Amino acid sequence: MIVTTETMKKCEEKSTFSSEDLMEEVAFKLAIEIKKKHDINTSICIVCGQGNNGGDGFACARILLGEGYNVFVLPIESKQKTSESQKNRDLLNKKNIVTFSKVQEKSFDIIIDAIYGFGFKGSIQDKIRPIMKWINESKSIVYSIDINSGAEADSGKYDRDAIKSTITFALGYLKPIHCLRKDHFLFEQVLCIPLRIPSPKKSDCIEMDEDKFIEGLPKVREDGYKGQLGKALLIGGCTGMIGALALNILGAKASGSTYLHVACEEVIYPVLATREITPVFHPFTNDTVTSVIRPLIPEVNAIGFGSGATYLETKRKIQELVLQQSCTPVILDAEAIRLLIGNLYILKLIQTPVVLTPHLKEFADLIGLPIEVIKADKIKIAQEFAKEYHVILVLKGPCTLVVSPFGEYYINQTGNASLARAGSGDLLMGLITGFISQKKDIITSVVMAVWLHGKAADLAILKHPVTTMQPEYLIEAIEEFYLSKKR
Repeated sequence: MIVTTETMKKCEEKSTFSSEDLMEEVAFKLAIEIKKKHDINTSICIVCGQGNNGGDGFACARILLGEGYNVFVLPIESKQKTSESQKNRDLLNKKNIVTFSKVQEKSFDIIIDAIYGFGFKGSIQDKIRPIMKWINESKSIVYSIDINSGAEADSGKYDRDAIKSTITFALGYLKPIHCLRKDHFLFEQVLCIPLRIPSPKKSDCIEMDEDKFIEGLPKVREDGYKGQLGKALLIGGCTGMIGALALNILGAKASGSTYLHVACEEVIYPVLATREITPVFHPFTNDTVTSVIRPLIPEVNAIGFGSGATYLETKRKIQELVLQQSCTPVILDAEAIRLLIGNLYILKLIQTPVVLTPHLKEFADLIGLPIEVIKADKIKIAQEFAKEYHVILVLKGPCTLVVSPFGEYYINQTGNASLARAGSGDLLMGLITGFISQKKDIITSVVMAVWLHGKAADLAILKHPVTTMQPEYLIEAIEEFYLSKKR
């Protein structure tokens, strides 16, 4: 489970164990992990902050010293902020407590980061920064307790000198920062250490894995018929950008969609119809676009628009028509998102659910903020945007973020660098539209699509190089995945 700082505090408060008991449990389990990985001749330095994270470090030092390990402890301050932390500090022999100048004279096999816990926010204190730099510049194996010091647990923000660890030991549950590794690369691996605290009844962090995905797949009945699970409508493409709409179609078909409508310009229809023979095509001209698309809107369960529509003359008319007339979810991608720049107020006037699928640059252009500002606090910024405009936001990136208007969010863990190429987003657009057309739960449909998109990339790189990955390989991987699950 993934929990926020607030949820974690509530779990600890509901525990029948005291803070001192929990600190002892954390220290005991951390010591077990150290003993698994390193023998008694290992030299260890534990850097302890003032709070309970530091208390965990002091207690762990006491246990390891009792086991015969060579441990030195570097306290950040002369006194601890909590009585539990101070008590564990006082239990240590003074000869094992050293100053920063002393540790700089030594080399250690392991440095354990117990400086800041999940309550850290803002910037590292100036007097602590040299210690953080020393840790990062050392050649030691570095372990962080719960959160890499200098990083915020919930937002993903981190100071430039935040600790970079080999392993971060998440306490109790994963926190959002642990799911954003591909954004910050502060650790190589995260391991969760279970604690005897009650599980939260609900978390704002949505989770998806293979079992949840298979469970959520629409069931195909033996007496089923085409369109029984819903119908999807894809609109887009233009001269010179036919491939984007073709990839939409591939994605929708890979979702399991059994009845697919496609509306496109007459000029590109012959090319698409030659490639794809199963969709029902609805070609239009500048004069007939409204009369062709309007009757389709009430007949479908999801509408995707915008992929490859850069040079489509009727794109603004189509977007206005779809947003005004549809009562089913509308997914806006690429050019459809660019049409909203300077016109975001439109989203507040419509009644139908809307899903936006921008990558970071498109989102930055849409809301008028620099990319670096968004990257530094993307969960909060995405949540505020989704709430204000009442949309589901799919912010594509290394850790694609899905945010609902109600504050729930999903940080995707599947996928790899092979997805950073043209066509990848078009395929995802089709998957999202296809899944939404088959399921009533929109947010779950979007999360499933994002998860599958990344899962396909993870499977595809087992057969194809990252540098030459093609969207078609993802379709092959999806089919193989379904076959392995007998779906």
